[in-house]
Amino acid sequence: MDLASFALTLLLVQSATAGFGKERAQGQGQGQGQQTGSHELSAPRYRVVVSVSQCKLRIFHRTDEVGLQPVKEYVVGTASRALDEAPLGKGTIVDIELNPAWNPTDYTRTIYRQKGIELPRVVPPGAPLNYMGSFKIILSHKTSHGAVYRIHGNNDPARVGKRITGGCICMKNDEGLELAAMLSVGTEVDITP
Repeated sequence: MDLASFALTLLLVQSATAGFGKERAQGQGQGQGQQTGSHELSAPRYRVVVSVSQCKLRIFHRTDEVGLQPVKEYVVGTASRALDEAPLGKGTIVDIELNPAWNPTDYTRTIYRQKGIELPRVVPPGAPLNYMGSFKIILSHKTSHGAVYRIHGNNDPARVGKRITGGCICMKNDEGLELAAMLSVGTEVDITP
């Protein structure tokens, strides 16, 4: 799905589910990507559950009549087993961004430098070293140092289905665009071992 199709799908989903509310201002330090214009919805319709060990992201639809119903399952890349710290527990979606820039932390830049790769402070959208891919969904989950975790695309589909990331959840770009069209700011995200 290209960005124009995604934007139209997102617009249709949001207008059908809750109408348009006040647009949120772009978050600080979120880069130069295109905002989805995340709208305030009366209540998120979905819940996301990520199993780190199974490398699965599952979407559940919330209904008053039945509760949570499974909708879709994606294979994802999850936190490496070697990490001292990884995101676990309940949180929410804070923002959704298309064609995002990547702002690697100083720690990330140091790790890449040790591998002989010099990352700029801001990696522009579409750049080969931009590990966000075509979208990023920013979560309320944070490291002990305050860095945020994300669900994002990637520029290497071979990473999907493996315990390989620095804590984020990575997806195939086309599947992630589909996911981002379904979700809204405030959607619950539960990351389980």
